[in-house]
Amino acid sequence: MTRAAPENGYVGRQDPGASARRPELAVAVLGALGGWSIAVPYFGPLLGLTLDVEPRLEFIDHVVPGLVVVAVSGLLARLRRGRAGGLLSLSAACTISLAALWITATHMPLLWDASQGSVPWSTATFHTASGPAMLGLSLWLIFLDLRAPGRA
Repeated sequence: MTRAAPENGYVGRQDPGASARRPELAVAVLGALGGWSIAVPYFGPLLGLTLDVEPRLEFIDHVVPGLVVVAVSGLLARLRRGRAGGLLSLSAACTISLAALWITATHMPLLWDASQGSVPWSTATFHTASGPAMLGLSLWLIFLDLRAPGRA
């Protein structure tokens, strides 16, 4: 019994356009994670995941970098539409990476507190998770931009 070839003609391999769409999906996920990082200090108490932290610190550690990620992700989505690379795209990905690094670095003491038992792990991971995820995705986009055709 023989199988008919798929309509797209890509027998046994992926559509080449799929790999071009992955960075666009990553940018959308970055924007969503940025929004999530803004919401964490405000939704945490509703879920019973509270920390004894001053509101100004929550604002500095969540809202400011989250707004940077959301805004720059929107810019990056426009810059990358249909193409990869470019100095502005690379700069935007680096900016997101720095904001994500800020969130990650400022929450490392919280993970230490969780390891010592002074903060529940659920609260610590809820507050920390968006930073490393954004950092990983933004570093991947930087890598893709540096590998883009025309770059040496």
